[in-house]
Amino acid sequence: MQHCTGNDAMNLTDLINRRASVEKPELEALAAALWPKLERLAAHQLQGRRGLTLQASDLAQDAYIALMHEFPGRFNNREHFYALAARIVRNIVVDYMRRRSADKRGSGLPFERLDKIENEVAAPIDDTVDWIAVDAALTVLSQHHESAAQVVELKFFAGLTNEQIAEAMGLSRATVIRHYRYARAWLIDHFGAEPGADG
Repeated sequence: MQHCTGNDAMNLTDLINRRASVEKPELEALAAALWPKLERLAAHQLQGRRGLTLQASDLAQDAYIALMHEFPGRFNNREHFYALAARIVRNIVVDYMRRRSADKRGSGLPFERLDKIENEVAAPIDDTVDWIAVDAALTVLSQHHESAAQVVELKFFAGLTNEQIAEAMGLSRATVIRHYRYARAWLIDHFGAEPGADG
């Protein structure tokens, strides 16, 4: 018999995949289960961003609406769902930053952090980093190596561990690390920074 958390995970995934046809009580249960996780994800992405009027609850709500109503696909597991949630939250934040047209922007990715977190969970990207430039760089990287770009996205924007990233992407931990090393080298070259420099 499966462990209870495994059953819970399968039930949640099943509810997510049947989201267009479930009854109201099930939909309310799904929202109650997902909301705290989406809010934590939103708070992670907003942490360190001083002066933003965007709130984690508003960001989580926008992400929930997009995931439930604007994405027609199926999810393999909860990790797959949260991987897409991270991308949607990233897009919402970057669009907000563009609309705000902030005068003061950072200077790309924190390269010292890139070198140090290969086997660690990344801290949130803060005001020292230009989110718009990072978003643009990841978009370009994804055209060359989509998996490498997704590893960076999940590490920095979702705060996932290498093991969680591996599960979300259906890869081995070793492959996740290899993709991260490729992305790290590519991003350092893209931004014209020296490894170990802080941008």
